[in-house]
Amino acid sequence: MKKDLTFYEFVALIIPSVVLLFSVNFILTLQGNKSFFDFSNIGESIIFLCFSYALGHIIQGIGNIFENLLWKCCGGMPTKWLLKPNRFKERILDINMIKKIKEKIEKDYGLISNETDYGLIIYDKLFQKKLTDRIDIFNGNYSLFRGLCITFIILFVYLIFDKNYEFSSICLFCFIISLRRMIRFGKHYAKNIFRSYLNQE
Repeated sequence: MKKDLTFYEFVALIIPSVVLLFSVNFILTLQGNKSFFDFSNIGESIIFLCFSYALGHIIQGIGNIFENLLWKCCGGMPTKWLLKPNRFKERILDINMIKKIKEKIEKDYGLISNETDYGLIIYDKLFQKKLTDRIDIFNGNYSLFRGLCITFIILFVYLIFDKNYEFSSICLFCFIISLRRMIRFGKHYAKNIFRSYLNQE
């Protein structure tokens, strides 16, 4: 059965795991060990791709736990910031747009609950109308940086135990940048769901 990699599978599953495997391989090579991968061998390259795909799922599984802790500290996922601000008094959109969206939600779904995350409900509606292409790009990039956060955490811990403080500081820096990008794309994902919902015909 032929199946092409989707945008999500490539950026969220393959890239973080490849970064992790290549980094570990590079570090071990610098330490005088033999390289684990021979990409001149097609069969070995295919096995590497399959292993990367499987490892990517494990990384994203850890990422799910990580994001739950992260957004819990912020007062919920960005899609929940529509009806009430997060723990840092930040809203996802301006007041006028929020008012219009709330009116539309009341019209479509009845009474509004501040505890309900309308992001998933609205996404399903937009998906049925095939209006989620742009939203899915933000979700893919969000998942990419969630995976990279876990990748750099793993590398950081490994290098600390290996007493390689120079490379561990680089991994810590990369983790901070990836975390900032993850949060940014999470916000963009939420904003585009509600803007698309408001602007739909």
